[in-house]
Amino acid sequence: MPVKTNTPRAGLLQLAKLVAGDLRRGQVSSGLQAVGAALSESAGAVLILLDLLIAESAKKCPNDSLCDAFLFMIGQALAEARMALEADAHGPAAELIAEVKRALIEAAEAGQLSPELLMALAQQFATAKLDLGNDLRSLTAALSEQAAAHSTPLNPEDIAAHYTALAEALGHDPFLIQAQLSEQLAAFPDEQRGVIVGSLITSDVPAMREAALGWLLDPSPTVSQQTAKALAAAAARGLVSAESTERMVLMRPWLPELVQASLDVAVRACRQRGALPATKATAQINAVIASSCDGAGAQSFFVPLKRGRKLALASLLVKHGFGVRNAWVQENLSRREADQLLAEIGHVLDPFDASPEILQIAVSHGLAVGLDRREPPPSALCSFLKPSA
Repeated sequence: MPVKTNTPRAGLLQLAKLVAGDLRRGQVSSGLQAVGAALSESAGAVLILLDLLIAESAKKCPNDSLCDAFLFMIGQALAEARMALEADAHGPAAELIAEVKRALIEAAEAGQLSPELLMALAQQFATAKLDLGNDLRSLTAALSEQAAAHSTPLNPEDIAAHYTALAEALGHDPFLIQAQLSEQLAAFPDEQRGVIVGSLITSDVPAMREAALGWLLDPSPTVSQQTAKALAAAAARGLVSAESTERMVLMRPWLPELVQASLDVAVRACRQRGALPATKATAQINAVIASSCDGAGAQSFFVPLKRGRKLALASLLVKHGFGVRNAWVQENLSRREADQLLAEIGHVLDPFDASPEILQIAVSHGLAVGLDRREPPPSALCSFLKPSA
């Protein structure tokens, strides 16, 4: 699947059809991997893709596969642009991102974007770890309110059913739930995000309440503070679990003082109840594997773990000058699955053996760098630190 920059409209449409085929088959061809890098070098090509997406979605019977391909290509271009932006804050990537935002604002103000399409595009920004900006958030909120005015309002039972279904679909994993919802909520202004997170904290679904803790690390101080206050109120009602209390204690040093004060109220309320977390088998670290730093200053760590008879693999990504960028843990792996993952890592990254001490230094330094930049670490860092502690 050849990829060229500055491809004309017809060429980009043909490319999108090839991408749609790859996505349907669930196969990542070499061309698909190169799409984002090529497109990120041409703001004009990304704007053409946006025009194609708007035109296709406006049809009476839009081609959903083609729309997904357009969204994927735009998202990949934004992700590549974000990495280029970190290397050069005033380079071409900054202009590409700004032009895409301007085009989205113009299209939204002209009535060319449905709330659903604007939300889908906003999620591409969130996935690429790019800030959508207040103007686009306000437009998203306005469009959503207009759509809500012409639809049947959701009742508490509908919301509860949605939360239950989402938790079940994601295996009741609070970190997966938070990761998915955070991309969706990134399109909304701070006040609306705070209200939605508040509904998670009071949900009847335990995994949703656990997931809400992730918004303590929201980039917005307003959302972080609202989350902490809501947790304090929920703790007084006995709605915060012992596991959540442990996570709050772990996260506390990463938070601003105002948020810490509200969090302290929640922790005290939980400890006064005397609730204890469920006992888990101690995790045994089998090895620490590290990649070399790539050209962008990123380095990955992988920690194979054994807890009782169960295996897991924890991973951490740090980046020079930016701190902790990502973390995840895959639980309940078979020996074959764990070996296969490690083999794939070895094939792609050419890693070397590290040590728990080196990992600890990397985590501490990454946290310090991020906090100096006033950028809290990802919520999933808690999932990494807990089993690998």
